Amino acid sequence: MPSDNVPAIIEQAISTVAEANPQSTGGQWLEDLTVAVSPYIKEWDIAQCYPWAEWPERETRYPGTTKQDIGVDCVAVRRSDGEHIAIQCKSRQLDEHGRGADITKAEIDSFASTSAGEFWAERWIVTNGDNRPGGNTLQVASMHGEPIKMVNIANDLLQQQAAFTHEECLHCEPNPDGEERKQSKTCMQSEAITESVRILKEHEQSASGGLPVG
Repeated sequence: MPSDNVPAIIEQAISTVAEANPQSTGGQWLEDLTVAVSPYIKEWDIAQCYPWAEWPERETRYPGTTKQDIGVDCVAVRRSDGEHIAIQCKSRQLDEHGRGADITKAEIDSFASTSAGEFWAERWIVTNGDNRPGGNTLQVASMHGEPIKMVNIANDLLQQQAAFTHEECLHCEPNPDGEERKQSKTCMQSEAITESVRILKEHEQSASGGLPVG
């Protein structure tokens, strides 16, 4: 898809997440969104993403399986080296603080089992908010295969939007004539988002600074 459509794709994805977060829904919307936007989130390093049912190598890698997923919801191919990422999507209804119910070991057992082995370069659980694995869920699930990584699609979409806007916006670049440029409302909003994401990431694993862990 042409690169000039990327800002609109990211903006629509952010709206989709914002609309779904307060609702009690199934996880299909998050699977569809992950497949659709993953190639446009630079940090993810994904060239292509497939639903399990449409993954071209499914029958070769997992003979006898059907289009019904067996724990892996999506399969992504890394842009940098062509290696594969197994993805399971876990959506939650979020409260006013952006927090959802914990993800239990039972919920990811089939994913951990299916994605075990050397074929998978990475294993992700993509969530729509601050949805944490309960207890030692990730430690146990990561005993076989690559460690399982939690990915908050809402945060990464906001970060991508802010980065893209800053890179493309002439208001944010130095004026060759030496005069100060006047920032637009969009520029200022993007700066605020970038700074907020930076601070949240710094405190993601810290209980200090007045912010909750995660």
